[in-house]
Amino acid sequence: MLSLIPSQANPALFCLAGALAYDTAKSSVQLGQQALKGEQAAVVFDCQSVTRIDTAGIAVLLAWLRYAKAQQCALSFQHLPNQAQALLKSSGLIALIPLA
Repeated sequence: MLSLIPSQANPALFCLAGALAYDTAKSSVQLGQQALKGEQAAVVFDCQSVTRIDTAGIAVLLAWLRYAKAQQCALSFQHLPNQAQALLKSSGLIALIPLA
Protein backbone atom coordinates (compact mmCIF):
# COMPACT_ATOMS: atom_id res chain seq x y z
CA MET A 1 0.00 0.00 0.00
CA LEU A 2 1.19 3.50 -0.82
CA SER A 3 0.91 6.43 1.57
CA LEU A 4 1.18 10.06 0.53
CA ILE A 5 2.09 12.24 3.48
CA PRO A 6 1.95 16.04 3.22
CA SER A 7 4.97 17.90 4.58
CA GLN A 8 4.17 20.11 7.53
CA ALA A 9 6.94 22.53 6.58
CA ASN A 10 6.05 22.82 2.88
CA PRO A 11 2.44 22.44 1.67
CA ALA A 12 3.66 21.74 -1.88
CA LEU A 13 5.75 18.72 -0.83
CA PHE A 14 4.32 15.23 -0.38
CA CYS A 15 6.32 12.22 0.78
CA LEU A 16 5.44 8.88 -0.78
CA ALA A 17 5.96 5.73 1.30
CA GLY A 18 5.38 2.11 0.35
CA ALA A 19 4.97 0.20 -2.89
CA LEU A 20 4.05 1.84 -6.16
CA ALA A 21 3.14 -1.28 -8.09
CA TYR A 22 0.42 -3.20 -9.91
CA ASP A 23 -1.46 -4.13 -6.74
CA THR A 24 -1.54 -0.51 -5.51
CA ALA A 25 -1.87 1.31 -8.84
CA LYS A 26 -5.59 2.17 -8.79
CA SER A 27 -5.62 3.50 -5.23
CA SER A 28 -2.29 5.28 -5.83
CA VAL A 29 -3.68 7.20 -8.81
CA GLN A 30 -6.60 8.39 -6.69
CA LEU A 31 -4.33 9.28 -3.77
CA GLY A 32 -2.09 11.39 -5.97
CA GLN A 33 -5.04 13.12 -7.60
CA GLN A 34 -6.36 14.14 -4.18
CA ALA A 35 -3.01 15.72 -3.34
CA LEU A 36 -2.97 17.60 -6.65
CA LYS A 37 -6.40 19.16 -6.12
CA GLY A 38 -4.92 21.91 -3.92
CA GLU A 39 -4.20 25.47 -4.92
CA GLN A 40 -0.46 24.99 -5.44
CA ALA A 41 1.02 25.99 -8.80
CA ALA A 42 3.79 23.43 -8.28
CA VAL A 43 3.94 20.19 -6.28
CA VAL A 44 6.83 17.84 -5.53
CA PHE A 45 6.36 14.16 -4.74
CA ASP A 46 9.32 12.87 -2.72
CA CYS A 47 9.86 9.19 -3.54
CA GLN A 48 12.64 8.51 -1.03
CA SER A 49 10.50 6.06 0.96
CA VAL A 50 9.07 4.19 -2.03
CA THR A 51 9.99 0.57 -1.36
CA ARG A 52 9.10 -0.95 -4.73
CA ILE A 53 8.11 0.31 -8.16
CA ASP A 54 7.20 -1.66 -11.28
CA THR A 55 5.86 -0.80 -14.72
CA ALA A 56 2.38 -0.18 -13.29
CA GLY A 57 4.00 2.27 -10.88
CA ILE A 58 5.56 4.07 -13.84
CA ALA A 59 2.08 4.30 -15.38
CA VAL A 60 0.88 5.87 -12.11
CA LEU A 61 3.60 8.54 -12.35
CA LEU A 62 2.46 9.33 -15.89
CA ALA A 63 -1.20 9.43 -14.82
CA TRP A 64 -0.31 11.89 -12.05
CA LEU A 65 1.55 14.08 -14.55
CA ARG A 66 -1.47 14.12 -16.90
CA TYR A 67 -3.78 15.01 -14.02
CA ALA A 68 -1.43 17.72 -12.75
CA LYS A 69 -1.27 19.26 -16.21
CA ALA A 70 -5.08 19.31 -16.38
CA GLN A 71 -5.07 21.06 -12.98
CA GLN A 72 -2.47 23.56 -14.27
CA CYS A 73 -0.02 22.35 -11.67
CA ALA A 74 3.66 21.63 -12.30
CA LEU A 75 4.43 18.22 -10.77
CA SER A 76 7.97 16.98 -10.23
CA PHE A 77 9.55 14.06 -8.43
CA GLN A 78 12.57 13.89 -6.18
CA HIS A 79 14.56 10.93 -4.88
CA LEU A 80 13.14 8.63 -7.55
CA PRO A 81 14.43 5.12 -6.75
CA ASN A 82 17.14 3.65 -8.98
CA GLN A 83 14.72 0.89 -9.99
CA ALA A 84 12.26 3.49 -11.31
CA GLN A 85 14.96 5.40 -13.14
CA ALA A 86 16.17 2.19 -14.79
CA LEU A 87 12.62 1.34 -15.92
CA LEU A 88 12.14 4.86 -17.28
CA LYS A 89 15.45 4.80 -19.15
CA SER A 90 14.89 1.37 -20.66
CA SER A 91 11.40 2.35 -21.84
CA GLY A 92 12.52 5.72 -23.21
CA LEU A 93 10.25 7.63 -20.83
CA ILE A 94 12.88 9.29 -18.62
CA ALA A 95 12.53 12.61 -20.47
CA LEU A 96 8.82 12.77 -19.57
CA ILE A 97 9.40 12.67 -15.82
CA PRO A 98 10.44 16.01 -14.31
CA LEU A 99 12.94 15.50 -11.52
CA ALA A 100 13.37 18.05 -8.73
